[in-house]
Amino acid sequence: MAQLGSFAFTPVSVQYSSHSGYSGPENIQMTPYIFVGFIPKSMTNRGAVQGWKVNGEELTYTNCDGTPSSYIVFFFNPSGQGYKDFDLGHNKLLYQWYDGASVVAQSEFLPDEFYANYH
Repeated sequence: MAQLGSFAFTPVSVQYSSHSGYSGPENIQMTPYIFVGFIPKSMTNRGAVQGWKVNGEELTYTNCDGTPSSYIVFFFNPSGQGYKDFDLGHNKLLYQWYDGASVVAQSEFLPDEFYANYH
């Protein structure tokens, strides 16, 4: 995943259980989480083009309500908190980062010691 060409000079923000400067996830009770923000609140408005790039392809949408939503959140949820479903269906924009992913070479796998054990 990468930044859109029109925002090439805006770095992608990766935050841990925080979303400073960006609209945040609805399910923040499911901490810890990793937040990946593409377009900050200060850089968008109603009618602006938002999105991200996956495997070199720009996936965009027009912001219809003024809420900056160019972010992805990965929830760990070790305490098993309930999830609020805000799913808008399986569409290319939301799932291309996963559906279009390529397998990582085994030599690049992260070692098991990298992951925390929450049990």
